Formats: sequence, structure tokens, C-alpha cells
Amino acid sequence: PASRVVTFAAPGRPSGTVSVGFVSLRLDGRLANLTLTLTPHFPGTPATEEISIFHMFSDSAPDVSLVDTTNLKRYVVVRDSASQQLESDVVSTRTTNDRPVTTSYTFAAPPGSVRAIDLYVNDRRLFDNVPVGR
Repeated sequence: PASRVVTFAAPGRPSGTVSVGFVSLRLDGRLANLTLTLTPHFPGTPATEEISIFHMFSDSAPDVSLVDTTNLKRYVVVRDSASQQLESDVVSTRTTNDRPVTTSYTFAAPPGSVRAIDLYVNDRRLFDNVPVGR
């Protein structure tokens, strides 16, 4: 379960919100693995209709990043050798209205001296001082 949750107006929708829940940020060698939950709250959407991450963010992929305010550095999602971002697929990762779906994102690990980092989605700071699990 998410330890902190932020809810904001769904991008590009006249009504509805999306809740983002912070689950964990854990280092694994030279990588940092972020786990979030995303929950759509779209009035009038049937309970059985599937909603993708892509749909939650107005037919685009959310831009998730970490900002190290100590060293003034932004971390973006790592890309593999095929230039694919190491994150949950925004089209095939789906849920239904008012039900959270777990997502994951992989970043380069911040330096060992960094104990907390800020989490941004689409250039909006959602969480500050997120603990870096070691």
C-alpha cells in the first residue's frame, strides 16, 4: 500500500482526478527502483471499463523524474539498449475506476550521500523528501 498519496485534476479531462501513491524507492546496485500506485477517479465511467495509464494522463505517458535538491540533479527513467524506457507500459498497464494499479520506474541511483529525493510527474512536484531505501 502507498504510504503517501496526492490527488490532482486529471490532465485534459473536464472532470475527474488521478491519485498517485508513493510505495517505495529502493536502490539495487547502480539503479533505483521506484514503485507507485495510480488510481483514476473518473465520474460516469462504468466500473468494468478498463483505464490505462495512457488514458489517465490525457493520451500521453506521464513524465516521472526524481530531483536531487542537494546536488541539483534531475534523474530521468533509464532507457535500455533498444531505447525503451524501463517503466510500466502506459498502454497495457490498466485498472478500473477507483482501483489502484501498481507501476514501476527505474532510474540511475543517486549518490550514497542522498538520503531523500523529490518526485515529479510532468514537471509537478508530487512528493518532497522521499526516502531513498538502501
